[in-house]
Amino acid sequence: MSRYKLEYSNKPLHLNVGGTVLTVSLGHFLHNEREPDNLFEKMLTGEYPLYETPSTAFPDKVFFVDCELDVFKEIYNWLKYGTLGESKTNETLRINLKNQAKTFHLSRLVNELEKCEEEYGFSYLSTPTTNMNMMNCKN
Repeated sequence: MSRYKLEYSNKPLHLNVGGTVLTVSLGHFLHNEREPDNLFEKMLTGEYPLYETPSTAFPDKVFFVDCELDVFKEIYNWLKYGTLGESKTNETLRINLKNQAKTFHLSRLVNELEKCEEEYGFSYLSTPTTNMNMMNCKN
């Protein structure tokens, strides 16, 4: 692992997501092997604008991310672990996640969501799911 990646892998990053401030690890966004062209890296390295939001609770900067909290948690888990969570069974969340994944240039996440849709050929809300077809939807 490069020195740069080691230095930033556990550095805390404060994000205001949907009005909730989350503290996450910067390293999951920078040089992410799963999503190498993600927009978060471009924003955090100054290639794209990233805006601060005022906060008296944190001495460090808090950055604004225009995303629903439940969708962002799915994105963060994807970047961190490469797995899908509630979006496998919640169609509304899955649709919102897919739209945000496109916005944030998370092409492999979009592909994984499309793979699940194609594999089963049904809407999660209109067709009962079984444990067996849910297990096949993981990375």
